Amino acid sequence: MFVDFKQATPKIRRVFVYLLDEIGFHQYVIFFALSIIFFGFLFTILTPYGHGIGQNVWPRTNITFLTAMYFSVATISSLGYGDMYPVGISRLLVCIEVLIGLAVIGIMIAKATSRQLAYHVSRLFTSEIQKQLEHYSNEFDMSCKALRTVTFDISDYQVTPRMRADDKKKPIISNFREVLLALDSRCRELHDYFSNESENTTFFQLAPSNALLRLSRSISDAFFQLTQLIISIPPESRPDNLDFPNRNLISGTIRLQTQVCDMVCESIENQAIVETFRGTREICEHVREGFLTVPAEGPVPAEGPVPDQVLHGDDEPQLAVENNIAERTHSQ
Repeated sequence: MFVDFKQATPKIRRVFVYLLDEIGFHQYVIFFALSIIFFGFLFTILTPYGHGIGQNVWPRTNITFLTAMYFSVATISSLGYGDMYPVGISRLLVCIEVLIGLAVIGIMIAKATSRQLAYHVSRLFTSEIQKQLEHYSNEFDMSCKALRTVTFDISDYQVTPRMRADDKKKPIISNFREVLLALDSRCRELHDYFSNESENTTFFQLAPSNALLRLSRSISDAFFQLTQLIISIPPESRPDNLDFPNRNLISGTIRLQTQVCDMVCESIENQAIVETFRGTREICEHVREGFLTVPAEGPVPAEGPVPDQVLHGDDEPQLAVENNIAERTHSQ
């Protein structure tokens, strides 16, 4: 029967990972000491039968346990002074003991040095995470400011006799679309970053709590400002600003951000951070529930699947929904 090395390699790798990661340093020290005692005991028993230790060309007829321990230490550490040598079956035992010694000593040295190395690597990794989270927090702060600017522009939208409606409406519609695209891009980047890094099980444990809390506040502020922006759109401008592409863009952005919040809540044990991201997720969901609903029935549009429909006109969101979002945001 031939061995399939391609299938055996992952199993061998898992065994080595277990030996290196799961077994502690002190356990290897205990195993090393027990190995010395075990082989020393075997040499003591086998020597009177001519299969133990030899000295001065001739096998010894008897040997003390301390002498056998000395030979065992010299063997397992690969010192090999040459004053004593194995005889008979002990030659096989010596080979086994030397291999055990080389493997265990190598692992113990690696574990002893890896502690300091792991400490410095974790500090560097934590610093890099801090920079990335700070970067994304600043990005969402910029989105919040941009959303606030568009909100003011839409709130101040007035058609004067000297300016046609289209002349002032087109820039506002264009800016609205650009701001939504920027917010969607930032949510997508953050989603991809967390998805890739969460494959490393220690990522969220090394992520600084203050950076995660700041990121959550920045995301909450951005989506709360998105709520205020939707509220401020006049009924006559809703068909232009909240058309089919913009509705689906907002819906996709909310979906990405809720997935990010779920990833954090499932991977972190810090309850303060979990509650903060749950609050952020609720704000995102309130944007969908308060302003975007999927129709229960009706024809499918030609553009594709049934889009999120925006409530407008007589179906404008109730003030209670707006107050609920504001209270949840300020409570954080």
